[in-house]
Amino acid sequence: MRGGRLIAEDNPEALLSSYGAINLEDFAIKICRQDELEHEKTRDIFLWIEENEKMQDANSNVIGKTYRKFSASFLQNDFYASQTTGKTSRNHFRIICGLVVKSYHQTRRDIRRIVPEFVLPVTLLILLQNIIGLPPRTLPVGLVTNMENVTTTVQLDEFCNNFNSSGSECLENVGICSFIDTFENREFDWKVTNSFENGIRDIQLGNTIALLDFPPEFGMHVKNRMIYRNWVDNETLRGTTITVETDNSNIISYAWFRKTLIEKYLTFLKRILTYCSANENISTPALKVKETVFKFHAIHGSLEIGGSVSFVQPGIIILQILVVSCGVAMHWAMDRSEGLEDLDYVAGVNLWHKIGSSIIHQFVITGINSVLILGMLWVFYGLEVKGTWGLVVGLIYLTSLVGLSIGWICGTLGDTVIENACIVLGLMVVQALSSGVITTLEEIEPHYRHFCDLLPATKLVEAFRSVCSRGSGISSGHVVPVFISALGWVSLSLVVATLMERRRRK
Repeated sequence: MRGGRLIAEDNPEALLSSYGAINLEDFAIKICRQDELEHEKTRDIFLWIEENEKMQDANSNVIGKTYRKFSASFLQNDFYASQTTGKTSRNHFRIICGLVVKSYHQTRRDIRRIVPEFVLPVTLLILLQNIIGLPPRTLPVGLVTNMENVTTTVQLDEFCNNFNSSGSECLENVGICSFIDTFENREFDWKVTNSFENGIRDIQLGNTIALLDFPPEFGMHVKNRMIYRNWVDNETLRGTTITVETDNSNIISYAWFRKTLIEKYLTFLKRILTYCSANENISTPALKVKETVFKFHAIHGSLEIGGSVSFVQPGIIILQILVVSCGVAMHWAMDRSEGLEDLDYVAGVNLWHKIGSSIIHQFVITGINSVLILGMLWVFYGLEVKGTWGLVVGLIYLTSLVGLSIGWICGTLGDTVIENACIVLGLMVVQALSSGVITTLEEIEPHYRHFCDLLPATKLVEAFRSVCSRGSGISSGHVVPVFISALGWVSLSLVVATLMERRRRK
């Protein structure tokens, strides 16, 4: 590029061979001389036409023609003088537009630019959709039936198939098979064992996460419990009690297992009452649920286990936009390693031109990523935004600008793609763990929390989460600080990037 015009575009080896240059500096000098000569020829043609028209008007009978003679040595001296004095006039707008066009062609041709900008966010959301937020499936649960003819999983399947095929009437669907039938497919993976001790051993070895020990003659005792209710003996009470042993090391799986088990047991009791044409709302003596003295009501969010997904969603969106925007550091390193940065510098491109073009380029990329990320979260997770969409989009673009400013610093600090990638990765890991993306800041050590408050993603995540979950406006106490924080980080990035660029170009 020269003067905002693209005068040559090809890989460095082809350019060197086509112009017979030894290195890129020699090539840049030759192509600039050639462009200067062509520009001077074009200007002379217009001057000749203008002077020719004047002579035709002065004397209609005689047509005079004038020619300008110029020497290459004069042009070379003038070119060198303009380069040394730095007084050449440059069209900054055309330079920025040329850089934007170059970025577009590079993105279109190079898959290394397409993957982090478009493929990576979509792939990350697909992985999260299949990992985070979905209820656990096929949890291995041990089962002790205390029946002599049912000691393996195969025997349990055969026994329950024969039982279900015979039909159910009042007080006939009270056995183990009726209870297991309330579970959906793939909720639990039943592992039948022949004794309670073997079931405990399976939990200790990590083969199962829980054990259900049914007492002998469970169906008969449940039937007596339903008939006699409050007048049952101790043997019937023990015969309807299911012993549950659990592995609580995985709190998420344990909480979901406990919740599902209670719900299915209540469904099991309601089915018994339904088959007997009884009222489902009557007290069920087989299960006693004690009401606590506290009753919780959620003003914002949900009390369900899956409510943690809505808490993580805003942080995931902000972190993805931040990571994608930092990719400008790798783009600059790729241009530097391929020699394109030196060509741009010879053509008159400076740091501010690169910053301006990166803002325009990232504005378009952020718009596309916003549609992809918000659309996929809305389809797969039911993303709910209680605030205004205008403020949501504004915070996303503000996040993109902050991430872009971090990329400016990283792009001027490192010389290679690996260096910049390591710097960006280190910064993103720190922010992912310390800015409240997954956990709240209240869980962090108070002294370290002051450092977390200074991170660029912390205020962005807090403001975005407040808008999505609480419906906060732009004047909210959670939203206003984010603009101050973003302004500070962008200003700091500009200062650091400018100083590093001056040091590089000394």
